[in-house]
Amino acid sequence: SQVGVPLAVLAAPPGTALGVFEAGVSAPGEMERIARILQPDFGVLVNVGLAHLGGFGSREVTAREKMILFRNLPSEHWLLAPADPLLDAIPVPCRRLRAGQSEPRLVAQQPHGTGLLLSLDFSGQRVQLPVRTRSTPLVDDLLIAMTAGLQLGVSVDDIVAVLHDYSFGPTRME
Repeated sequence: SQVGVPLAVLAAPPGTALGVFEAGVSAPGEMERIARILQPDFGVLVNVGLAHLGGFGSREVTAREKMILFRNLPSEHWLLAPADPLLDAIPVPCRRLRAGQSEPRLVAQQPHGTGLLLSLDFSGQRVQLPVRTRSTPLVDDLLIAMTAGLQLGVSVDDIVAVLHDYSFGPTRME
């Protein structure tokens, strides 16, 4: 991210209305530099896992470092982050959203072919969405993406059309 984020920002065409950037950190102090470059209006934090223990020593330190990116979000905007006491203890000036607790809500999931059939509720509108995975973490990622899309004004119909029978690309270990 120390090289990739600046390159991605510079590669965005002039007048770009919306940019989605992934920002990762591996050592204390890195997010401060990335935050100055990105200056985000909205935020999505996927998790505070164990992958960074070598560089940070604890999940608490990892959470504090990751949240630096969101400490200046505009008060009328939002941060989508998991329910985690470590994250909840860190103040941000904006509204907090939780995938699965805001829209869409995952009502049920069942095996379907080589994947799952997700039953989702979008403000009372029930939608069936087949996806080509049985991985709970990947379904969680889809819920995060759908929640962010809705917050940014993407319609339910567009979300369902794009994700219908969605197949994930290879993961890091493949």
